Formats: sequence, structure tokens, C-alpha cells
Amino acid sequence: MKAENGRRVLIIRSSGFQHIDKVIVRVRQKFKGAEISILTHVHGKELAEKYGDVNVLVYPYKGNFSVMRPFKAVNYEAVIVPTWNVTGSGFMNVFMFALTIKAKERYICNIKTDFKSLTTWRVFRTAIKGGVISTASMFFTIPAAIILFFIWHILGVRIIRK
Repeated sequence: MKAENGRRVLIIRSSGFQHIDKVIVRVRQKFKGAEISILTHVHGKELAEKYGDVNVLVYPYKGNFSVMRPFKAVNYEAVIVPTWNVTGSGFMNVFMFALTIKAKERYICNIKTDFKSLTTWRVFRTAIKGGVISTASMFFTIPAAIILFFIWHILGVRIIRK
């Protein structure tokens, strides 16, 4: 579908087609008259073609979307990253990939089809938060394992003595 107003929107298929069905409805409402394209891996091409008026673009690489494997695209008014959850947890690679595509705006469209702005700062903050949580969990897991080992060992010795 050619844009009536020169506006283009790209959806990066990062969730299942049941969710994409809903995302496309919301994108059509939010960006009336815009040309909609969907970027999918080769295995999703045939399913993506069911939308008819949506341009299907095939990601030319195997594996996850990655900033190390850029996608040469035209400028878009908006890039949409659908997520299977409310927070976007687990989609960091797609968020970072979305930042490499030229666009005026970027959005997360969560499982409830709410649009949330996806900015460089938001991606950076999410990456830092994830790193802090991972590091903290590592530092707490080791002492916790040692404590649990000693408790298990002491209880085991008491049971054997009885």
C-alpha cells in the first residue's frame, strides 16, 4: 500500500502473528493513511503476506535482530517493536536494532497494544538496569548457596547421627 500522505511505518516482527494481528489494527488507527511495512525473518514471510496491504520486508540474516547485522531501510515516521509482555523485558536486542533504523519516532507496542515511546535513553536505562540486576544476583547467589550448603550439611549430619 502506498502512503496517501507520504508517511511510512515499520513494524519489526518480534512477536507472534496473533499479536501482530492486533498491532496492525492499532497502527492503522494511530497512523491513518500511512504506508505500513513489516520486517520479518524469511520463515515469517508467507504468514505476513496475509495482510495484503502491508509491505513485507525480509530480514536478510538468520538469527535474532542485531545491531551487528543492520537493515538498510528508507526513513520512517515510526518504527514499532511489538512485545509479548507489558514491560518489554527480553526484547533488548530488538530495541537496540530499532535504534539503528532512521525514524522520527520509535514505539514499543506491548501485549495490551499500548504504545510506549522507545527512546535511546529508555533503551540505555533498561540495559543498565538489567546489568545491575544481573550483577547483584550474582553477588547474592554465591553467598546464598554457601549458606544453604552449610545448613544442608549441618542438618544432614544431625539426621545421620540420630
